[in-house]
Amino acid sequence: MLQLPMDYILYGMVWLKENSMSIIETNFGTRLDPKRVALGSATNVTKKGAFYVFSLRVDTDDVREYSFSNRDRAVAMRNVLISHLEKKVIFENRKRA
Repeated sequence: MLQLPMDYILYGMVWLKENSMSIIETNFGTRLDPKRVALGSATNVTKKGAFYVFSLRVDTDDVREYSFSNRDRAVAMRNVLISHLEKKVIFENRKRA
């Protein structure tokens, strides 16, 4: 039976080990680094008026913009969403037998 240590994360119905591998190979044979793909999909936190804003490209036609009144919260949420996007990239692009 699979034990659930703290370094595993449930994504969908698949347990992924954090930091298990940095580069994955897709079905087409191309290799990509999910962390760099996720970081490239997020903008930096900028101040617009009274808010701190960043956007995240989830899909080719799905860009989401987030705004916070506190910069620390914006940076923390950006890091969380980047990690979620990294897991999404790993899940969608992993090789299936």
